[in-house]
Amino acid sequence: MAQVMKKVVKPLQKQEVKASEGKLPPEFEGVVFDDFYGSNFFSQPNNTPDEPIFYAFYIDNFSKTAINTMEFEYWFDNDRSTLQRKTRNDIQLLPGEKMRDGVGFITFHTPKDTEPHLIYIKPSKLNGIDVDLKTYVRPFRKYYIDATYRRPTHVVETFIDPTDKEAFNRYRGLVTSISMMKYRTRQPNRYEFITFVSKAGEKKFTATPSENELAAKYKISAMPRVMVDRNLMSPYGSLNNHEELRDLSIYTPAMRISDVQTDIYEFLLSRPFYGPGFAQMTPSVSSVGDGKFVCKVNGTISSIQNTKGLRMNVYLVENNPIPEPDENEKVNIPEGAVYNKFIKMISPVEGYELKVNDDNTYNFKSDVFTIDNFEANKYRIVAAIVDPCNGQLQLSSVLQSCGTVVTNERTSEVSMTTVQASGEMSFALAAKEPNTPITIDWGDGNDVSYTIGTDFSEFKSEIKGPDLKIKGNITKLNCMTNKLKALDITGCPQLEVLQAAYNYLSEIDFSKSTELQNIEIFGSNSLQEINLTNCTKLIRLVASQNFLKELDLSKCPNLSYVDCSRMKQLKNLDLSNCHEVKNIIANECALESLIIPDDAPLVELLCKSNRLPSLDLSAYKALENLDCSSNPIKTLKVESPVLHTLYAMSTKISTLDLTKLGSLKYLALKDNANLTALNLDKNTELEELGFSNCKIEKLNFLPLSKLNKLWCSNNPLTEVNLANCNNLKFIEASKCKMKTLTLPANNDVMEKVLVSDNELENITFDNLSALRLVNLRNNVLTSVVLKGTKSVEQLAMSGNKLHSVDIKDCSNLKIVGFANNGMTACELNDMYSQLPKLSKFPNKPNLLNGTTSDEAALTSNTKIALERNWRPKIEGDGSGCANGIEGMGIDNEFVVSTFEHHLKVRSPFAISLISIYSLDGKLVMQHHLEGAEAIFSIQLSGTYIVRCTDDITKETLTTKVVF
Repeated sequence: MAQVMKKVVKPLQKQEVKASEGKLPPEFEGVVFDDFYGSNFFSQPNNTPDEPIFYAFYIDNFSKTAINTMEFEYWFDNDRSTLQRKTRNDIQLLPGEKMRDGVGFITFHTPKDTEPHLIYIKPSKLNGIDVDLKTYVRPFRKYYIDATYRRPTHVVETFIDPTDKEAFNRYRGLVTSISMMKYRTRQPNRYEFITFVSKAGEKKFTATPSENELAAKYKISAMPRVMVDRNLMSPYGSLNNHEELRDLSIYTPAMRISDVQTDIYEFLLSRPFYGPGFAQMTPSVSSVGDGKFVCKVNGTISSIQNTKGLRMNVYLVENNPIPEPDENEKVNIPEGAVYNKFIKMISPVEGYELKVNDDNTYNFKSDVFTIDNFEANKYRIVAAIVDPCNGQLQLSSVLQSCGTVVTNERTSEVSMTTVQASGEMSFALAAKEPNTPITIDWGDGNDVSYTIGTDFSEFKSEIKGPDLKIKGNITKLNCMTNKLKALDITGCPQLEVLQAAYNYLSEIDFSKSTELQNIEIFGSNSLQEINLTNCTKLIRLVASQNFLKELDLSKCPNLSYVDCSRMKQLKNLDLSNCHEVKNIIANECALESLIIPDDAPLVELLCKSNRLPSLDLSAYKALENLDCSSNPIKTLKVESPVLHTLYAMSTKISTLDLTKLGSLKYLALKDNANLTALNLDKNTELEELGFSNCKIEKLNFLPLSKLNKLWCSNNPLTEVNLANCNNLKFIEASKCKMKTLTLPANNDVMEKVLVSDNELENITFDNLSALRLVNLRNNVLTSVVLKGTKSVEQLAMSGNKLHSVDIKDCSNLKIVGFANNGMTACELNDMYSQLPKLSKFPNKPNLLNGTTSDEAALTSNTKIALERNWRPKIEGDGSGCANGIEGMGIDNEFVVSTFEHHLKVRSPFAISLISIYSLDGKLVMQHHLEGAEAIFSIQLSGTYIVRCTDDITKETLTTKVVF
């Protein structure tokens, strides 16, 4: 394999280094063409038109000529008969300008195959003028992606002399780089790391003939101290000397790898050199006795991959993983430490022949091999499928590789029984190691092979029987909603995560589950008891909606999250030994006692609807969220400076100290009938406040400038001053004894004001531009002022003492009510005349103007409202205010006008009696007028009827006037 690679390396180097620079025309002297940058692998979606490959280039124009167009010639595999051209005519590079990032992009059409190729790229014209510039050579290979195949795991092979300082430093730098990449990308074991170790001072293998063959194949006598396999460092071949290691640009564009380890890391992390995988692999190792083993690999080759000539290489290495970085992102590699050391080749050096079936599946089995000094979990088998790529360039490529630990322990097993008779069933599974082989028996006794990794993988199948089994070293199992009536995990002691919610389980044996960290058994299960004595590593328990009478967590010192909600028979919860608990959810149980250690880092406690008589949480300074509603709590102590949510509704508390809760944002105290006082002076971060149905008589709202929602109905509050609450969006304060309500002025967020059933006499809405809903029903209002309230859509004012309200500014009004105010028909008509015209007639009444026994409403002129598309609840005939007071008529010779509390009258009679009446017919004042005109001083406001009576003829003229 290495000899084939060597043939490729040197031509690439030769082509790159000896490429001619050529000459430039005088006008382009100073133009510098920097380089081409691009990937070595290009993915192409299967069954779609071929897409071109993509490169980036950079030009520095130090000539005196602007560059506007640029033409490239390109051909493949040194065959100029494949020559094509591509032009960029939108360059616009001015004299003295360097090309910016993101400008020099270009694409090239390529042969429609998946063979490796070399592309030769030569800039041939600038602004249409021929130029002779350097030819660039880049390797590439195109892949057709089949989404069902994984990206490959890459094999890293190194050869070192651990006593040679230079060699070991290079080895340590590479190990550190791979460790950091695995840590930062959270993709552990993407790389199978194999280290060939020589004796001190030697550069050859010693031991078995197969190893000597390998040494000869890799030409060990001429090999450098560090050798890296072609599939990691170069998709095109092994690196054969240190000079090539220092400058990888001949293999991978623009990559420079020096002795600095971070450069190697950047190469590994940033280059998209690993293309899609073309094989699935499920490896396993089984003992055949007497220290002998067989390696099996089952799987599928992608249908778009040529299966002829594929080989299977198998290595035996030590199972010695690379260390993880510490908290400072440092990797400690002691002097002389060797990781995953190569032991021997299991396969011949050239690999086993891999036979692929017509359906592209394969079932590989190695020859029997021995492992000297065998110990379980000490060794690891690495298998790699190799494609010799029998194309023009004779380049090899690893399709996929995988590894599995050699152990002689029996396979773990989970068995279960379902009541589901037919249809599809699914499991989600994960393991400690990638490429872990497992089997699933879907109910017919046949084991179906799969491969899982460290993240959950879901598997589905039609159910074939009630009894199912999962075999393999799984560490995570999700079997939710599978209608399981029995689940046995005793044969899987390494299980760390069990998600078995929404099944029909009545019992689970956790006695062997010493590694469990997460248990989720909530939902439709009916567990009556669980024994977690041996689950000492348990961190998370979600067991809500079961039927437990007791829950012993004394042997779970690492428990951080517990949810035991809706266990109606659970009376006691003792967490005294759970010193790491952060989240406790115990809603809707029958808890009479709750014990939490004082040193617990408690963040959340939800315990509503229990029987707790008191709660002292003063020790928990990290508490952020507390809900203890619906408990007979008489005393509640909480002092966490970071608490942001406190719900304590429907309790028996009479006092509550909130002065130390400076971060509180959400406070709900509804239905605390014994609570008479509340001090919120220190709670300046409050955004939502609710204390309806309490007995609070007085509260200072002035410090609550961030308040945006307020519920305080049914309290004996007489005064509410919200002038400082400029962020208030909503207030509900019905059924209080409020005489005064001060709202913030110039508030552009207030949307709803619900203050019905109070004792308000007047209220002002001043420039509340977002106000949409106002409920003022059943107060004693005589004045409502609406300024800057165009957005109001619903206005309820029924049941007050209003005779007129200026609503002309409410241009978006859609529903209004002013019944039961004692308005006359004329006053109602005046309200109708202010209504905005609606775009369409409503389906139901939106004008609540009175009742069926309301004479004024029945005789008002609702035609005024109907003409504006308003539907009144009570239709009036207009008779109540047709002439004002009985006999009223409008005469143009009788003229009145008002100005600054004065009334000016012009009478057609020589001597007149001027009478002023309220709209309900009551005489307010009278004056005698001798002559045609007079001015009277009058302290009135509102609408009135003015009558002028001739002293001689008793003829009467009337009109209406507004003061």
